[in-house]
Amino acid sequence: MHAAAELLRGKADRSDDGFTIIELLVALAILTIVVVFSAQEMVSAVAVSSDSQKRIVASNVVANAMEHLRAQSATVAGFNSVPVQVNQAPVTTRVGGTLYTVTESTEWVVRGTNGSVCNNPGNSSLLLEATVAARWGTASVVASTTLLSPPNGSTNPANGALPVQVLTADSIGEGGAVVTATDLHTGHAYTSAPTGADGCAFFASLPPDTYKATVSVGSGGVDPTENQNPSQQEAVSAGTVGQPLTFQFQQGGTVSWSFSPDPGLSCAPATALCPASGMPISVADTPIGTALGYLYPTQRTNATTGTISPLFPNSAASYPSYRVFAGACTDADPLGVNSLGQSFYQNAPASTASVTSNGVVSASVPLYPIALAINDSSGQPVTNATSSTVTAVAGGSGLAQGGVCPSGAQPSPYQGPPTYGLSPVTAAGTTVTGVGLGHLAITVSVTVGTTTLTGSATVWVQPDGTYATNSDGSPGTKYPTGGIAAFPSASVVPVTVS
Repeated sequence: MHAAAELLRGKADRSDDGFTIIELLVALAILTIVVVFSAQEMVSAVAVSSDSQKRIVASNVVANAMEHLRAQSATVAGFNSVPVQVNQAPVTTRVGGTLYTVTESTEWVVRGTNGSVCNNPGNSSLLLEATVAARWGTASVVASTTLLSPPNGSTNPANGALPVQVLTADSIGEGGAVVTATDLHTGHAYTSAPTGADGCAFFASLPPDTYKATVSVGSGGVDPTENQNPSQQEAVSAGTVGQPLTFQFQQGGTVSWSFSPDPGLSCAPATALCPASGMPISVADTPIGTALGYLYPTQRTNATTGTISPLFPNSAASYPSYRVFAGACTDADPLGVNSLGQSFYQNAPASTASVTSNGVVSASVPLYPIALAINDSSGQPVTNATSSTVTAVAGGSGLAQGGVCPSGAQPSPYQGPPTYGLSPVTAAGTTVTGVGLGHLAITVSVTVGTTTLTGSATVWVQPDGTYATNSDGSPGTKYPTGGIAAFPSASVVPVTVS
């Protein structure tokens, strides 16, 4: 009996012990997890509720602005006072501690298509498309779009309309372009608001007359012919929407060029291939012949590096790159063609540069040696000259080969074939200068004592060497190499002076 009582008392004692410390810690951990998760859910719910509230406020802001636009456009005076401009200057409003930025955009569209006026020429069923957007925070936005119909009498039936579209090099709309339409009779100028994404500027009510349209995209704008001030003319008739004028006009890019081989900062004619003075650097965007609109020479102030800008951006669909070369005539272009469309060179290496809007691209301009050995009438080298002048007129007999050099009508600073200054005659009676490809009419004048001796040569510099030319400008014999130690690969042209 005693043993049984002790056993029952032991069991009772253990049942009153409660939780162990381990059991307590586990319970606390589980409780903590539940509390943290619940708090996160509550924070998330509050954030969602706050964002929803801000979105409701933004929707009300947009609705109020849109209602104001509708009310304004219900009358003739009010409709005509609505600014037609994409991305107008934003306004801000603060509601409940949140700052909302509100922007309005309006542009003309064609009834039934909601398409750009510039893409629906001749259609006079016009509506004003208005978009209002409210933004807050970093990326939150609420927007709404409506169509406003012009009230009767808002446009003068005696006037007409003129659409003008501005495109990029890839033929997509150029946003931010400003178009001016000038009445050629009265001189009055009408200026558009900056274009939207479709690049369309629309003059809804112009007095009938002939207008000149010009376009700008800030500084450095240029068209495919490298014209920074393009213009077109169009006659506006009463009660009609004219055919859209189309410009390709975009912020240009820059070519940064340098010679190859590099003549160095202070070129020594006896050992380095120094570039000819007065030799321009040109760019071309298509194989050029008589179409001088595609050849753009630029002046060079005898520097060995420089930049050319603005240049119309390249496009993979039309002309993917420019060629950059020394010279200003069509036979200076490695891919140049004559007036018959025949190439001047076969497999000539070309330095290319793909230009992007507002970008800078580097290009190496190849130099080819024109080496001269100056001899007197007895065939001896002129080694005792006290002074010399060596010049070369680009083009030369190449004009007979269908080559073309720039003229006054060309958009360039040159009024005809450029004249190069070649390196002076050395004590060895030789001269070597770096030039571009093409025909050259060379004149040499040396002074020996009190006597001035002159001579001349007409040559054709080609990628593989220098050739004599026939009377018709075609290539004759290639001059031999190896006559000048510092330039062993240069073809040496003998020039007799007397």
